[in-house]
Amino acid sequence: MKLARKSLATLSLLVLLSANASAALITSTGPVANLRIEGNAGFIGLTQSMAGFSTCGTRVWVDMTSSLGRAIYATAMMAFTTKQSVIIRAAEEFPRVFGECQLYDIYVPQS
Repeated sequence: MKLARKSLATLSLLVLLSANASAALITSTGPVANLRIEGNAGFIGLTQSMAGFSTCGTRVWVDMTSSLGRAIYATAMMAFTTKQSVIIRAAEEFPRVFGECQLYDIYVPQS
């Protein structure tokens, strides 16, 4: 019985680790279309939908209660104000807010 529990725990851990390791990021490139804060979530709207084969929509969310989330949102605000294109990546497996994918990272290339 003890061996079965150990084996089950090991198998469960391997499944969890392999699922996280295989999480694919969905990418979108273009200008920021709009910005919105709803409660603790900041939304970054994109001019086009995330990759066609994903369930991510035309905006992503960041956690405004964390300093990292606020820094990411400030980066999006700068890109929106200066009309620069951004490269945004999100993961479908991350938690969602209002059905929107959570932002993984944002990159603002030099024009």
